Amino acid sequence: KRKKRRKKKRKKEQEKEKGFEIKLETSVKIFPHESKARELPIEAEIKLKRFHATMVIEIEPEPDTSVGVFFLTEPISEWQIDIYAGQKKERIGPIPLIEDIISQRIQLTLMEKLVLPNKRVIQIPGGKEKEGEKTGEE
Repeated sequence: KRKKRRKKKRKKEQEKEKGFEIKLETSVKIFPHESKARELPIEAEIKLKRFHATMVIEIEPEPDTSVGVFFLTEPISEWQIDIYAGQKKERIGPIPLIEDIISQRIQLTLMEKLVLPNKRVIQIPGGKEKEGEKTGEE
């Protein structure tokens, strides 16, 4: 029994270390126009569970030391979204509508910023910036 518990604990710790995670914090006003108005803190933990895409990294020849980064097609991604509310941060949900909105917004941002014809051009220090190109310094 102890070995199973230790194994389970180790696995959870390893899962925590892997991957990409975003934490969003906000608050919601409840009964905003009444005398009993209160604010409820809300926190969303967003973890990337799966990501599949073909990325291209273009390295310009000297003297233009810039690097272009983009995806050829829309990335396929899967997110785990956990929502917590209140001072004690109790997990609420799942709330599919909110989870879908967050997931779709992330996907849309990727499309707008990093999928062809859009790309990021990153200047390597000491290089010359080409006219009219977006750099990653926005």
